[in-house]
Amino acid sequence: ADSGNDAPDSTTRKAYDLMADAYGPGTNGPLTVVLDTDGTPIAASTVHDMTVALADQPGVASVDKAVRNDKGDIAIIAVTPTTSPQDARTRDLLAHLRQDTIPAALGGADVEASVTGSTALTDDVSSRLQERMPLWIGEWGWFGDPATDGTYTPPPVLAVEPTTPLPRAARPTPP
Repeated sequence: ADSGNDAPDSTTRKAYDLMADAYGPGTNGPLTVVLDTDGTPIAASTVHDMTVALADQPGVASVDKAVRNDKGDIAIIAVTPTTSPQDARTRDLLAHLRQDTIPAALGGADVEASVTGSTALTDDVSSRLQERMPLWIGEWGWFGDPATDGTYTPPPVLAVEPTTPLPRAARPTPP
């Protein structure tokens, strides 16, 4: 979840809406493409080809100039989607960049590429949870386990605490 879920009168939501209105919804969830060779300088043509390939994708509003470290073996490229962080089209764009665009742009270059940032991280965590949920339901059962003697064994209670703070609107109100 991002600040687009915050209460409409919160400062975080107001800032989120101002940014989206002024610069487009993707401004609130840029993607960061990281190129790394683990010690060998990345060819300027590889960085250029990647930047051009990213900019040419439908759903990309803008691509920033690559920022390279002093050694030249890492390049970071910010990509702003045309859609908001929680929009399904942003998730589709992320998958397309990872599976198609980035590998094609790298060709045979000996460069490792990854996509990170809060939007990518949220999508990755969500995907992992969705993959694992059927395993949990299958093991514990959703509605409990009817015993062979006709009695009912309820499912275990699983207390889950979020690892990141809940948006203010989703926090329980103290008594």
